[in-house]
Amino acid sequence: MRKWHNKELTYNIVDEDVYYMIKRLNELEIGEQGVIQNIYLDEMSFFRLSRLGVMKDNIIKAKFNSPFNDPVAYQVNNSIFTIRKQDAAKIEVSV
Repeated sequence: MRKWHNKELTYNIVDEDVYYMIKRLNELEIGEQGVIQNIYLDEMSFFRLSRLGVMKDNIIKAKFNSPFNDPVAYQVNNSIFTIRKQDAAKIEVSV
């Protein structure tokens, strides 16, 4: 797999005809979903979120905003939970 950066977006080439755009989790719009690629959280946060299903290759969907847009509710499998934007920025998803 090759990877290259284009100013604000990162693209992964899996096949010559298939491109996946990499975004931070906090950049997903409400209703948009992606596949978790990388998690750059500290050990305690990683453990807490992994118990909810936030692991590599799982599908995550942005569900709801709070009144001040922080935190945001996400859904993985049948779990709905909130993550602060500063923590969501440490999780990469492909869309």
